Amino acid sequence: MLTPPHPFTGRIHTEVRAGMAMEPGEARAERLERLVARAEADGGPYALIDTRVAYLYARCHPFGRPEDALAALAPCLELYRAAPERFGEWHRDRFWESFRRLTLTMLVGPGQRASWLRAVVDDLRSCRRPGHRTDMEDVNLAELLLEWRVGNVAAAEEAIRLILACGPTEGNQWGRVGALAGFLADLGRDAEAIESLEPALTGSVPVREDGDPARFADHLLLPYLRTGRAEEAGALHARTWRGRLTGFRLASHLEFCARTGNEERGREILHRHLEPLADDLGSILRIREYAAAALLCRRLAESGRWDDPWIWPEDNGTAGGDIGGDGETWTYAELHEEFRDDVLSLADHMADSDGTACIRERMGALMDAGPIVAHLPLP
Repeated sequence: MLTPPHPFTGRIHTEVRAGMAMEPGEARAERLERLVARAEADGGPYALIDTRVAYLYARCHPFGRPEDALAALAPCLELYRAAPERFGEWHRDRFWESFRRLTLTMLVGPGQRASWLRAVVDDLRSCRRPGHRTDMEDVNLAELLLEWRVGNVAAAEEAIRLILACGPTEGNQWGRVGALAGFLADLGRDAEAIESLEPALTGSVPVREDGDPARFADHLLLPYLRTGRAEEAGALHARTWRGRLTGFRLASHLEFCARTGNEERGREILHRHLEPLADDLGSILRIREYAAAALLCRRLAESGRWDDPWIWPEDNGTAGGDIGGDGETWTYAELHEEFRDDVLSLADHMADSDGTACIRERMGALMDAGPIVAHLPLP
């Protein structure tokens, strides 16, 4: 009896692989889109799967315009729902990676309503690959982002619990454990943040040997400070404040300095990060950075110690974005208003999209926060 040929063969299959081997970008996506049109015209179901999956992957790697990726996803999702058994391993892997990446990107952007995003997350859950344990972690992460976004603390905590319950895996590394602690801290769940991250810091939860605890340990700055462990927070800040910081980490150090009487240290950190903070605030994951920067600038202005205007960028270079520009003159009071306006603008947009003002309330409380410790001496 003759063995039937593998269904993913033929000229289109060869051309799909050639297209996938191209440099990521618009040219690759356009070439694969043309192959989709050919498959629709004269190919069978396997040729359509081959081209559709490759085109979706190209639109998500790198991620460009959301509307292009969404348009590529819809027919691919329809094909998978109709006959998942027709998808080979190569296609399942790239379909999942693209769908996952698209979902997570949309969740942190301001453009879609929470109700629509919830349906997307449900679709993602329905497409999990059999036997792939990390797929459930991806779904739980998507649910965490969604519930954090709309302020459903109990559901966000449950998603974090499910992720941590998966136990040590290749995904259970510093980035994963540290990021979860950051979300818990942002939600005000300080004890839970400490409980989730301290075992990794002490080595009782396995992580890769090349993991760098300094990259994520500072997620505990505010939980330590708010739970009366100020000296530990100060020691942690002293170990982790140097170098380039991003996301919750940058926000944590700026807020820590603003709320412990260490505005001068905070000023140094702020000036080191003015260039990235000059970018447009296009992701809700960065909103806490801008809110913490607004808080620090308010504290600097209120202190009266740094009243003199200053120039940024000092070298008269072009920084881009709305802050700075070509050697503009600034005061901290003006910069506070700039950051505050950016935060409230995005928060109001999110409130209109999601029907909840939770992000505005959380960020407003941060920007208006007072000291926790009048002055904490630093090591």
